[in-house]
Amino acid sequence: MLLATMTYEEIYHEILKDTHELSAVLVKEEKIFRKLAQRAKLYPYGRIYQWKHPYSHNNYTFFFDVKRHSDWDKMIKTVIFTEYDTDDGKVTVAISMNELTIGINILSSHFFKRYYERHLSINTQFAPKRKHDVRVEFFLRTTNYLSMGDKLASIKELQKDEPDLINEALLTTEGLLLCKRLKENPNILIYKTYVGLNELFEHQYADVTLNVIHIYFLRAKDDSPRFTQTIERLYLDGINDMNKLWNDQDLPFDKKQNLRYHRLMDVLDDLSKFFI
Repeated sequence: MLLATMTYEEIYHEILKDTHELSAVLVKEEKIFRKLAQRAKLYPYGRIYQWKHPYSHNNYTFFFDVKRHSDWDKMIKTVIFTEYDTDDGKVTVAISMNELTIGINILSSHFFKRYYERHLSINTQFAPKRKHDVRVEFFLRTTNYLSMGDKLASIKELQKDEPDLINEALLTTEGLLLCKRLKENPNILIYKTYVGLNELFEHQYADVTLNVIHIYFLRAKDDSPRFTQTIERLYLDGINDMNKLWNDQDLPFDKKQNLRYHRLMDVLDDLSKFFI
């Protein structure tokens, strides 16, 4: 069972011991979800399933989500997480599994509080339509991200160096996730805090928004190589438009930020149409 006294490595190995049974339950529940999603009348369609490991007694939450009816047999978003109690509140451990590696993301209640305060509570256009908790909303909305490490000087300003941990910044379409990766085990990522686009300084905002478009550009090219020229045109047009807005000396920062954000959303919408 996960305990507050465990180190990050101990948490990781505790999760590893559960993955054989966890994988079997995941396969079974995903089959059930596909049948339900195929018959669903309203989309997006999601289902939450709770499961307790018979030996470790760790409680896991599975969340399955599909955006459109046509995606029921291929584009299912799956979230798996567990949690444990500490004196500072609950800590969530999200698990990612593939054929090669198993990784964990560790997120404190402080992180989710900041995500709610800095994004969900103030961006009414992104307000949850379904009454899942903040954790599920976060996992659903951060499907696409670009890991920048500390490559952008403007982002590096926001992170303090710590021994045994590597700074890592994840750019999403909604904001910036400031994280730390364990030096001795890169499969362990600790989420420290969330910073909304509206909280960034001018030079940080300029860096981040252009790189967010780059996330979608790379994915669109990978998913639809036949449409590379069209995708590159959409990408370059978007970059040019956003730079023109940014260089307009007659616009105050708040106005430029708002216009650029809406142009960003338009570009992302256009590029996302090429995702498989």
